[in-house]
Amino acid sequence: MFIEILIMKLVITKKTKLCDLEVGKLFMTPDMECLAVKSEYRTEKGAIEAIIVGSGEMFWGGTSDPKEQRVLEVLEVDIIEEISDDKIKAVQDWRDAQAQQLKEDTKDMSSLERVQGALQLHHIDGILKGLDIALNILRKDEPKDNRTIEDCIHYDCYQGRHKCTNSDVKSSKCQGVCDKFTPKKS
Repeated sequence: MFIEILIMKLVITKKTKLCDLEVGKLFMTPDMECLAVKSEYRTEKGAIEAIIVGSGEMFWGGTSDPKEQRVLEVLEVDIIEEISDDKIKAVQDWRDAQAQQLKEDTKDMSSLERVQGALQLHHIDGILKGLDIALNILRKDEPKDNRTIEDCIHYDCYQGRHKCTNSDVKSSKCQGVCDKFTPKKS
C-alpha cells in the first residue's frame, strides 16, 4: 500500500463580504473558528448556500437573515501545498534530465534538421523556462501572483455577480485574474 503525506497551508488572501467572494472559494470567519466554501446556489429567500467544511451544514455566520448573511465579513482562504525540499529536488532533477536529453538530441543535428525541428525545440525550451520559473517560486515560497480581481479596472461587482467590463473578454462574467488584467490607477 502506498501512502503519501501531503501538508497543506491555509493562506488568508483578503478580507471581503460573503456576497463579493468568488463562487467555489474557501473562507473563514474573522475569528478563524469556521472554515466554509461558497457555492453558486441561493435559497428561495436569497441566502447564499455556503457549506461548513467538517459538518456539511449551511453557513449562516450567527445570523438567520439572508440579507445580513450576504454582507458578513469573511476571510478569503487559499490552500497551498507546503513543498518539501525532496519535491523541489525531484522537480530540479527532472528539469535537468530534460535539458540533458534536449542537448543530446540536438548535438548531431544539421542546420536543416534544426530549422525543421525549430518549433519542437522552441516548445521544449519553453517547458524548461517554465520549470525554471516554477522552481524559483517553490524555492522562495512566495505566492505566484498577489493581484486580485478587485484590483482590475474591468472588474465591476455592482452589475451582477462579478461582471467583467472588458470588451476583449468573451464572457461578461469575471473569470478571476486573467491575461487581460489591467491594474487600477492609484
